[in-house]
Amino acid sequence: MRGEGAIEMEHYCIHGLRSIRIAIAILTLVSLPAGGAVAANQINSCTTIDSPGEYVLNQSILNSPASPACIFITSSNVIFDGAEYTISGEDTPWTYGVYVYNPVALINVTVRNLNVTDWYYGIYYNNTGNGTIRGNNASNNSNGIVLDFSSNNVLSGNITSYNVLGIYVNSSSNNNLSRNNASDNKVGIYLSDSSINSLNSNIVSNNNMGVILASSSNNNLSGNNVSWNAFFGIWLQNSSSNTLSDNNILNNGIYVIPQSFPIGAVGGSFPIGGIILDSSSHNNLSGSISSNNSHGIVLNSSSNNTLNSNIANSNNEYGIFLLNSSSNTIYSNIFNNIRNFRIHNSANSWNITKTKATNIIGSRYIGGNLWSDPNDTGFSQTCADSDGDGICDSSYMLEPGNIDYLPLAYSTKLIWVLVIILTGFIGALVYYFLIRKKIRGNV
Repeated sequence: MRGEGAIEMEHYCIHGLRSIRIAIAILTLVSLPAGGAVAANQINSCTTIDSPGEYVLNQSILNSPASPACIFITSSNVIFDGAEYTISGEDTPWTYGVYVYNPVALINVTVRNLNVTDWYYGIYYNNTGNGTIRGNNASNNSNGIVLDFSSNNVLSGNITSYNVLGIYVNSSSNNNLSRNNASDNKVGIYLSDSSINSLNSNIVSNNNMGVILASSSNNNLSGNNVSWNAFFGIWLQNSSSNTLSDNNILNNGIYVIPQSFPIGAVGGSFPIGGIILDSSSHNNLSGSISSNNSHGIVLNSSSNNTLNSNIANSNNEYGIFLLNSSSNTIYSNIFNNIRNFRIHNSANSWNITKTKATNIIGSRYIGGNLWSDPNDTGFSQTCADSDGDGICDSSYMLEPGNIDYLPLAYSTKLIWVLVIILTGFIGALVYYFLIRKKIRGNV
């Protein structure tokens, strides 16, 4: 049998070891960042990131001669946080501020909060998916932000300015571009050979050219503000099955495209303006406002497109210009311009079957379009509507082969009688301002 002294010594040893283990555990917890996360890796110079983890820039890297890339990311599951610092290059061709690439496809790479300037490519994702590019400022590069053969990425809250191409998406699909500001570039946003991408709530302004879709299909553009671009707001070239909805396209098309226009086989007197469909088919344009442009909407060699519930208002040349474009369906739009249309070698449908549903000006049937002008002398403003159904009693021949058989009537006398009966004079006053503003493209 062990003596009492031996038992007591064993008791103290066990408790001593337990206390040491507790102390080590406490020290370990204290040394970890809040939440138990592993500390971010600090970056203060150009480098290659080849392991997963979070990396944070802790100072600016200026006038870097790095080639081909300052930050070269070759691993999946990486977060690179610029912490609002700047990486600048020396305007050397084929160099990258941030280059994300590996021959084996990368996933889950995030680049955020970085200022990147004076590179050939500011931020470049190649063969990369399910990543995020957020809150960056790419300026004075040849290409601001590029997705190349990359899919399922999110680009949000970025600013691109004074680049040749602000945002360039090439041969890429299922990407989401939202709440970006692409301004003061040669081209704001350019999609080439790309499909099933979403462009939502972006600001594209003061570029030479706003948004280009070239040989791209099944993309969705909605809620974008495209304004003050020199040549055009949105241009679809050889693109099909895209949806453009609820976009504001204002004050585009200041200059005539020169013969040396660098993208596409157009030149000379090719119409410019708000929205241009060039050799494009099966696209749907709806719910958009195209105002104060050179031309509101242009279709050139384009067919089987549907245009409905748009407002083309106060454009300098024509509300809609169709050149060698047939078999398009154009209905329930508001055209309110001094010259609403120009048609050359084109035959289109300007209405659908009369359908009981609320149309673009709030009356109860959908059929054709509303044809008005700022002087209140347009066809829809002067036509008879004897049965009060909101459809003119007579059709409107724009040109041979182009007849709106169900033009919408804008009969102020009948409207005022009905509104006063239903809502009183205050309701009539509210209705007046709302409808007048809508027809003039202000709502």
